[in-house]
Amino acid sequence: MTDNENRKWLSLGHRPPVLCKTTLEGILKDLLGVKWNVTSIVEFDSFRDRNYHIQVDTDQLRQYLQSKDLQIEDYQLPYNQSQPSFVLKILNSSEVEKQHQSLAKLNTMQYLHKQGIPCPKPLLLSNNKFMKIIRIITNSQDDRYHHLQYIAYLLTYIEGQIIATIHPSNQLLYNLGRLAGKVDTQLQTYSDSRLLNQNHIWSLQHFPLLKNYLQYCSKDKLDLLSKTYHYLLPYFIHHIDHLRWTIIHTDISNTNVIVHLNQQTNSYNICGIIDFGVIDYGATIFELAIMMAYLLLSIDRDHFRALGHLILGYHSVYPITKEEYKGLYTLLVARLIQTLILCQFVSTIDPDNPFVMDGYDKKWDRLNLMLSLSESDIYATWDPIVGLSTDNDFYNLLPAPIRKGFNS
Repeated sequence: MTDNENRKWLSLGHRPPVLCKTTLEGILKDLLGVKWNVTSIVEFDSFRDRNYHIQVDTDQLRQYLQSKDLQIEDYQLPYNQSQPSFVLKILNSSEVEKQHQSLAKLNTMQYLHKQGIPCPKPLLLSNNKFMKIIRIITNSQDDRYHHLQYIAYLLTYIEGQIIATIHPSNQLLYNLGRLAGKVDTQLQTYSDSRLLNQNHIWSLQHFPLLKNYLQYCSKDKLDLLSKTYHYLLPYFIHHIDHLRWTIIHTDISNTNVIVHLNQQTNSYNICGIIDFGVIDYGATIFELAIMMAYLLLSIDRDHFRALGHLILGYHSVYPITKEEYKGLYTLLVARLIQTLILCQFVSTIDPDNPFVMDGYDKKWDRLNLMLSLSESDIYATWDPIVGLSTDNDFYNLLPAPIRKGFNS
C-alpha cells in the first residue's frame, strides 16, 4: 500500500491544533449555548485528538443541567473534585467522515454508565445531542488547519491518576481483571451495527496488515519485528474465526485506567475506565490480551505471576474457554509487535507529538521479556493461578532460535 493508504487505515486526518484558553472558551460556549465561567483548563496527552480538562462554576452547571431536566448528581462520580470537571474532547479531523461511529461510541459509554460501569458519561449539549461538529478558526500559518471541521463533545471527568503512574499490586490487577470482565459481560448483550467493520489498523484482527508498515521500522528493530510478525501470522489466518466475537473496549491500557489511593488501607481503588475511542467488534479474548500487554508495562517485578492475577480476575467474571486461554500468549506478543510497528509509522508523519513514542523503549524491553521464555514456561506460571490448563497443547509459533537470537 502507498503512504496515503497506510495513513487511511490508521484514520489519520489532521490532529486539532493547539488551542488557547480564549478559543476553548468559545468552543465551550458553542457547545453549551452560554458563556461559561471557566476556572481552569489543562491539556492531557493524546495520540491523535485533543483532550482538555475543564473546571467550571458549580452553580452555572446546575442551572444548565436543570434546563435540560438533568440533575448535577448524575454528573458527579466518586472521587470527583468538589468543583465540577469535564473533559472537552476534540477529535481528529478524519472522524467527521464517520460521525455515526463516534455517536455510537458515546451511546455505548452511556449504556455502560447506566449498567453501573465506572466510566465517563457524555454531557447533553445545547443542540440536545451528545456531540457537535465545530470549525476552529486560528491564527496558525499552517494551511493544514484552515477550513477543517472537527467533532467535539464533553465527558464527565474521573478524578484520580492513571495506573501507569504506579506499580499495581496483584490485588489491584485482579480487581481490574474483574472490572474488565464486567464490561465485556455487559457488552455481550449490546449491539450497534455502526460499530461493525470499522477497518481500523489498531484492531488486533487486522494484525496481518502490519506487513505494510514494517518498512517504517528502524533498521535495528526491523529484523526481529519482521520475523516475529511472520511467525505469528498463521494464528490470525487459521484460528481467530473460531473465537467468540463481541463489541469490546479494545484499549483498557495502563493509561486508560484511573485509580485513587485509599488513605485508610494505603492501597489503590479503581475509579474508572476511560477513552472509548477505539471501541470495536472483535474477538472477546482480544480485550484481555490487549490489557495484559499494556499492564505489563507497569508491572515492575514477577511479571508473569502478576499477569496471572489479571487473567484470574477477568476469568472469575467472564469465564474464558480453553481455546481462548491457549491463544493468550500469542495475542499478547502480537499486541506488543503491533504497537511497536505502528508507533514507528505514526512518528514518521507526526514527529512533533511526543506521546506517540512515549514508553517505546519499555515496550521493546517487555517484548524482550516475553521472548526470553518459552510459551510453556509462561503457562506453567499462569495455570496454577488461573485454574486453567492448556494440557501442554501450545501453538509454539515462536521457535527457540528467535528467542536465542533476541537475547544474544
